[in-house]
Amino acid sequence: MDFDIVVAGAGPSGSALARTTAQAGLKVLLVEEHRQVGLPLQCSGFVTPRTLELANVPADGLVKNEIKGAVVRVPGSRPLTLGGDRVRALALNRVELDQRLSQDAAKAGATLYEETRLVDIQRVNGHLELDLWRGPNRKKLSVKTPLLVGADGWYSTVAKWMGFPRRHAIRCASVDGYLPGLSHELAQVVVGEKLAPGWFGWLIPLGNDQVRIGVGCDPSLHRSSPTDLLPGLFKALDVDFAKFQVESKVGGFIPIHSNGNGNNGHSRLPYSDNIMLIGDAAGQAKPTSGGGIYPGLVAAMHASRTALEAHAEGDFSASRLASYDTAWSRELGAEFEREADMRHLFLRLKDADFKRATSLLRIPGAQMLIRRYGDIDFQSPLFFKFGRLLPNFLGLVPSGLRVMGPWGVLRDRVNKTA
Repeated sequence: MDFDIVVAGAGPSGSALARTTAQAGLKVLLVEEHRQVGLPLQCSGFVTPRTLELANVPADGLVKNEIKGAVVRVPGSRPLTLGGDRVRALALNRVELDQRLSQDAAKAGATLYEETRLVDIQRVNGHLELDLWRGPNRKKLSVKTPLLVGADGWYSTVAKWMGFPRRHAIRCASVDGYLPGLSHELAQVVVGEKLAPGWFGWLIPLGNDQVRIGVGCDPSLHRSSPTDLLPGLFKALDVDFAKFQVESKVGGFIPIHSNGNGNNGHSRLPYSDNIMLIGDAAGQAKPTSGGGIYPGLVAAMHASRTALEAHAEGDFSASRLASYDTAWSRELGAEFEREADMRHLFLRLKDADFKRATSLLRIPGAQMLIRRYGDIDFQSPLFFKFGRLLPNFLGLVPSGLRVMGPWGVLRDRVNKTA
């Protein structure tokens, strides 16, 4: 079988790219390794309204709840409420999002194969020859294409074949269930050295008394399963979990972007001859929150444009496909680098620092900055505003980092930011 483009992975980014390129008239194959698109669920489904706009799918039946702010909890400090003035995030039915996007791709003309695995890639005379296993009996299919897009997640077969390094990942565990009596407008975030080593815990109200509670940890700081952290998280959230009715449990990894040059001799570029990587396969998840849907959709938008141009020109070389990465980096690259610096700083903070931070964030000026500049997708502008307008904020930075290391970069950027 011959296809103009093969997309491995029917998550939001892969399906969005398949939809766009099929609408433009390309012959597209979209393959998903699981039996059903969207399952198993491995994402919190917590996104901004702009994410849903970029996905270009109707909100009806997809948005479970609208979130206006958050309650932050740290050891030794009373809860701190942030935002609350307008809708800042949406709790989505993530399975429904994936399925709608893949269905839209199929309606646009893409061929969708579920329960189909990409098992081998060979480059032959300027094109790719792919081996697929389809169905429970692993029926072998051979496919020929000039362009392969790897949107197949952290365990990406495509990324592994092209030598793209697997990104550092956060281990997570979460449970969905019913818990009456909580505010449906406020999410909750828990930070603490022992509560969520190297990451944070969360409670997302999904509406109708349904909640999603989870915790992540950096494997380099916590060797055991993140499930072991859930009891401590429940206690820190200070709610009556005797009333909590568990509906489902999930776990997984969140690959996050990191800056620096530690590539172990592998290419760090998310493209090569005949191949582009997007989404988690390309490490396009936010360093501070792990959010990957919005940056993955941005990647799909730019990669779609590059794919159409490459087909029009008949050029699938790495130099031609590089325009995708250039466009994505122009839109989100600087933000990701700044947030990677912020994460380096976060990893050096102790519980006493978190407590001091919440005290600073209670200042009226800080609350004003949060309401004006708070943005889940673009977090660094608010961080820099704190550095410029709240001098005491700099006191949170360990002294050794004020003149060198990641904070030196942040400090210079703060000084240059109006």
